[in-house]
Amino acid sequence: MDRLGGVYATLPWWQALLRTPLSLLVPDASLPSWGLIVQVVVVFGIAETTVGARRALGVALLATLAGTCFARYSLWTGPHGFLGLPAADLAVRDTGPSAAVVALGVYVACRYRAWLTASAVALAMVAEVVWVTNLAGCEHLAGVLCVLALAAGEAVRGRGGSLAR
Repeated sequence: MDRLGGVYATLPWWQALLRTPLSLLVPDASLPSWGLIVQVVVVFGIAETTVGARRALGVALLATLAGTCFARYSLWTGPHGFLGLPAADLAVRDTGPSAAVVALGVYVACRYRAWLTASAVALAMVAEVVWVTNLAGCEHLAGVLCVLALAAGEAVRGRGGSLAR
């Protein structure tokens, strides 16, 4: 599955984009397969039920792409640039479903005005980046920031409405 869905910062951009949809099904090497199933079934199931299948998939892909873009930025800026990571940290596979799962949780929490939950998850991602600076944490945070911007934009435009109420 890694050959079809594994996304790395060193891959050509077009290849990373082709692999992105399948990357949602490639678990982190440290996560057992049942962990992936629980993440995807529970969080994607809740998101699909609350915001619809198309929107849930769109938000998940958006968050995953935000993480992939961060990895490429970090590779480009190098370890001494702003939010740059050492090259060794970037040689690992992108987060796969975990960034999408975290971002979906925050998005659904924002849509249904569960501010404590959304804040707790966002703060946990900031803490992860501060205490364990690695690619996964940064990609999780990039996904969360992306969906927070999406939820705010939807509220301003009146589509989601959750942040404007």
